[in-house]
Amino acid sequence: MEYQQTTAPPRRQKNIILKFFIGFFAVLGIVASILFVLLLMVVFTVSSPVSIPGKVILEVNMSSGFPEYVSEEPVSRAVFGHPFTLRDLVDALDRASYDSRVTGLVAKAGGQLGLAQIQEIRSAVKKFRRSGKPAVVYTESFGELQSGNGSYYLATAFDEIYLQPTGMLGLMGLSSEAMFLKGAMDKLGVVAKGGQREEYKNAYNQYTQTEYTRHHLEATSSILDAQFGQILDGIAESRGLPLSDLRQSIDNGPFFAEEALEMDLVDGLGYRDEAVEKIREITGGRAKTFSIRTYLQGAGRRNNKGEEIALIYTNGTILSGGSGYDPIISGEIAGAATVARAFRDAVDKDVSAIIMRINSPGGSHIASDVIRREIIRAREKGIPVITSMGDVAASGGYYIAAETDRILAQPGTLTGSIGVYGFKLVTKELWEKFGISWDSYQTSKNANAFSFIEDFSSDQLEIFQAGLDRIYEDFTGKVSRGRNIPLENVLEIAKGRVYTGERAVEIGLVDEVGGYPEAIAAAKEAAMIPEDSPVKIRIFPRERSTFELLFESGYIKTGKQEKTTLNKLLSVVKPLTSILGELSLNPYQNVLRAPGLENIRY
Repeated sequence: MEYQQTTAPPRRQKNIILKFFIGFFAVLGIVASILFVLLLMVVFTVSSPVSIPGKVILEVNMSSGFPEYVSEEPVSRAVFGHPFTLRDLVDALDRASYDSRVTGLVAKAGGQLGLAQIQEIRSAVKKFRRSGKPAVVYTESFGELQSGNGSYYLATAFDEIYLQPTGMLGLMGLSSEAMFLKGAMDKLGVVAKGGQREEYKNAYNQYTQTEYTRHHLEATSSILDAQFGQILDGIAESRGLPLSDLRQSIDNGPFFAEEALEMDLVDGLGYRDEAVEKIREITGGRAKTFSIRTYLQGAGRRNNKGEEIALIYTNGTILSGGSGYDPIISGEIAGAATVARAFRDAVDKDVSAIIMRINSPGGSHIASDVIRREIIRAREKGIPVITSMGDVAASGGYYIAAETDRILAQPGTLTGSIGVYGFKLVTKELWEKFGISWDSYQTSKNANAFSFIEDFSSDQLEIFQAGLDRIYEDFTGKVSRGRNIPLENVLEIAKGRVYTGERAVEIGLVDEVGGYPEAIAAAKEAAMIPEDSPVKIRIFPRERSTFELLFESGYIKTGKQEKTTLNKLLSVVKPLTSILGELSLNPYQNVLRAPGLENIRY
């Protein structure tokens, strides 16, 4: 067979090479152009001054939540956007209360926020109002055939509340649901083998019970009753309503807009434009509405000069390694390596004090201890460490707080959970149902201790239980030493029980109620900085680069609708994926994690 020549003629080869280089450099030119435009965007974002008019009414949307922390790296802002954080909001309201250009505040309420976050915002709004400036809030609905307790509680911090005529007021009390898997596990032939320290460490119950135990119900009911009491007290005080009447009427909720108006729970039925017109009427001028985000960018924060105080975030499940985001199982991850490095960097920069902001249900004992060690080292160098708790700072989240100089929390913060649990699932019977058998070989007696096929031997179980005892002893001992509470008293209030911040103050686990402003004041006091002296708050760790954020997030910036859809999807699958996280082959991975109370409906 005769084969044809397939190699291109020399002239054609030159043309191909020429076209290749033309295309290659064209692509480089496009990429360079994009990077140049991106750079211009960043420079413009960072350097372009914001002009604030002589009279403004600040406007803020409080219905979509405020994250605790996001990277402030400029390129990241250009690529990913920059969500308005809780600290941003608190600082903006604080700055505005002293700014004569700001005449009032109008806000949109709604959505689901954590209770401690709501209380922090309420305090900031009340401080703004104490400066003599009015604040009006409006909403489409406080829940739509669902709970709206939290968003309404937040709204009552304002002077006047406006509800859309077609909206509802979902003031109907709190509820929480717990999933129990034992019935399904029995049918499948799966058994949980492990333990808990002690009876209130209820996360383990999900795999060993079919309903609440007495202690599990007691712990859950006490938290919900306490938090609901805080909400009712705040509403009754703000609206001037008898507490007993308010509590009784809630059993008839939710309420249509007209009913809410008749009950004096709202001040008027109206839409955004009517609320804005009302605030303009109250302020007696023609001030223009102005985004609170833009205002903060132009006005700046108050704590931006003077002695430096570090602000370190421990946000999410505490695990070994670097911080990041797992959208399926763990969500936000507070990596021990990242947080520990933040403490070392802050010490190297010779800051006067450190504020550690915790919003974490805990996680790994070992990872938590890595963070705790850096806290101790900072204090040994004479740098006081103040803990500021967010919505939750429990189990491992409390472990790292216990030996700091001072602890502050909101009344509704979930904290404590001084306990430990661990287990593995034995699946041998499950495989047998499918006709699948397993065999194994091990070089040593306990090499298969954490096998998910075989049960613990008696010796292995004894070792495992001893491990739980050791962690519990370590945890309670450090709480006793750090909080200066006799060990016998710690053992009495520990037992894995979760407390509200309000109750934690009463039993000595927390020093005082407060948020960001109070934590700054405590840090200044601990560092012997005069009360009236300015300070500069500096965030650690370093800001992550765009590429780090890109790889951590796993997706490029999406629009608001796509994010909303994704969040709804994740909220549905989260309970199941959280279980998958619990069922990792490392039964010690989440031993210092608080019982799941994520399903409280505020």
